[in-house]
Amino acid sequence: MKAVLIGGTWAIDGVWWRPGSPFAREAERIGVEIAAGRGGGFVWSTKLEIWRPRTLGADAWTGAAHHLLTFIDAYCGGQADVIAHSHGGNVAAIAAHLDRLENALYPPGHRDYPPRIRRLTTVGTPVRWGMSEVYRDARRMTASWRHIYSTADRWQIFGTLGTWNLWKSRKMKFARENVLEPGRRHSELLAPRLWTERGWWPVSSLK
Repeated sequence: MKAVLIGGTWAIDGVWWRPGSPFAREAERIGVEIAAGRGGGFVWSTKLEIWRPRTLGADAWTGAAHHLLTFIDAYCGGQADVIAHSHGGNVAAIAAHLDRLENALYPPGHRDYPPRIRRLTTVGTPVRWGMSEVYRDARRMTASWRHIYSTADRWQIFGTLGTWNLWKSRKMKFARENVLEPGRRHSELLAPRLWTERGWWPVSSLK
């Protein structure tokens, strides 16, 4: 099973999510195959958005979510694990939501329509007020969802401002597992050695 790495807001020029980065190399050393398309890893605009459920399809996050589903179909055989940082986690959650809408006639996990995102790991993802339906679908459509957060991560709090509401919760109540990593700043949650020490890589009996 391949894994798709998704950067967060303003990470278009970032490095960690690209195949061949220190993060990706450590993942592959552990046994995680990183997905790569024609232009490398999964790329989206990384724009900061006010997500509007009533205008689904009109914002950068929804466009990126559609692109993620297409990327998984084209380069991952129709299903992948996803590791997403910051608002990249909200893009992944919206993708799971869209996946459910596309297959609304079938229950999650139906053998003819397996969910595109098998295991989801969100890292320092801001918990957006008003996205409960999306998060609920992300839980329904994934076999597992681990949310990693830190009390020292200020960007996770500032990232909620796009809804005009400062949402102070760093925990993701819809995730199946919340992991507190105290003292780590936003980008420090992506330290490859930390992932290996904590056993966060998506390698398990689900492989």
